Amino acid sequence: MLNLTRQERIVLLVFFSVLFFGLTLTYLAKIIPQVDYIQNLDISSVQKININKASAIQIEKLPGVGAKLAQTIINFRDANGGFKNLEELKLIKGIKDKKLATLKEYLTLE
Repeated sequence: MLNLTRQERIVLLVFFSVLFFGLTLTYLAKIIPQVDYIQNLDISSVQKININKASAIQIEKLPGVGAKLAQTIINFRDANGGFKNLEELKLIKGIKDKKLATLKEYLTLE
C-alpha cells in the first residue's frame, strides 16, 4: 500500500474534504428551488387564481401549499359553498396569518 507521512495524510484529507464540500454544494444548488427567484418575483406580473374555481393542482402550485393542504382547501370550499372572502382561509388547519398574507398575493375571489 502507500506509505504516507502524517503530513501527507493530512494534506490528502483536507483536499478530499474540500472536494466533497464543493460537490455537495453543487448538488444542493441544483435540487433546491431558487429562493431568490421567489423573493424577487414581481407579484404584479403573476396572474391570480380564483380560489373558488381553482383545481387542486393549481392551488398546490402556490407557495407553501402541498398536495394535502390543497385538497383540504378544496374540501373546505366544497363543504361551505365557496369562499366569501380570503380571510376564511384562516379557518383551515395549516393556514395562519403569515401564510395567508403570502397566499393573498396569488389569489382572487373573482
